[in-house]
Amino acid sequence: MAGIDWNAKILPVRVLGKCGGYTSDIIDGMLWAAGLTVTGVPTNANPAKVINVSLGGTGSCGTTFQNAINSISAAGATVIASAGNGNVDASNFFPANCNGVITVAATNRNGSKASYSNYGSTVEISAPGGDGSYTGWVVSTYNTGTQGPADDTYAYMSGTSMAAPHVSGVVSLLYSIIPSLTPAQVLQVLQNSVTDFPVGSSCTTSICGSGIVNAGVAMTTRPTEVTLANFTAKVLGLSVQIDFRTVSEVDLIGFNLYRAETIDESRIQLNPTLIPAKTPGQIFGNDYQYLDVTVAPGMVYYYWVELVFRNMSQDIGPVPAEMLFENKIWLPYILR
Repeated sequence: MAGIDWNAKILPVRVLGKCGGYTSDIIDGMLWAAGLTVTGVPTNANPAKVINVSLGGTGSCGTTFQNAINSISAAGATVIASAGNGNVDASNFFPANCNGVITVAATNRNGSKASYSNYGSTVEISAPGGDGSYTGWVVSTYNTGTQGPADDTYAYMSGTSMAAPHVSGVVSLLYSIIPSLTPAQVLQVLQNSVTDFPVGSSCTTSICGSGIVNAGVAMTTRPTEVTLANFTAKVLGLSVQIDFRTVSEVDLIGFNLYRAETIDESRIQLNPTLIPAKTPGQIFGNDYQYLDVTVAPGMVYYYWVELVFRNMSQDIGPVPAEMLFENKIWLPYILR
């Protein structure tokens, strides 16, 4: 067998005993894992970025559970939950039905819904979980003990409890590349990089999420929230002042500014060196300003701003920003 992230560190947190446990135990375990305060317990000195919850119960997501997930997400950790194994709508199971959780359904080796997997609009993504005979299951680490720990071994297993860890492993890889990703950005990258369900699959995007998790594509996908909140230009005497603000600066190292006299004309670069992001890699935006003193009176100009990332380039433009200069031009921008 092969793991997904060989460099990930595992933080095992036991929340259920041999006779089960309470929802409060699960909540406390999740909070503690994320480095948050739990009464009567020392704070976790090694907070987890990914919390895999391969368990669940029937019913709605209670207020206490939802508040805990909200706090964990605010702390920057992503929660991944199994959809459940009842072959029913996952909206009837928690924490799969909680907001802010990435809920995972299981597929078989042919890309169809595993016969046991829960499904529905609550599911965000699918992953291999095994189905049919044991040869189509997932090889997993196991222990031979029946009443206590014994010898370590391997075993064939199936279930959405197998599917969720596949997604958790991919998320850990994402965090190794961009540690400042928000949980919302993690979900976006996962859903933008899936393998489509094959033709004839019993899975569709309405019941099994956006597709089947794809680690390779996810590693080359970047969140599109790295955009501009605004992009304006205004005349100041014999110069033009360009102002723009970023929404997020994940994996961003700087900007290039360009100008042209027509939309189709070759652009000239205004800044001779890269304009650095004020705090590269942060998840929050900044305000930027540039003064173009090379303009001529009576001319119409078009301006572009390129966002330059650390490891790759991405172009989703040009896109009109709906801002006018001299009531004549729009200001396109592109991401790269």
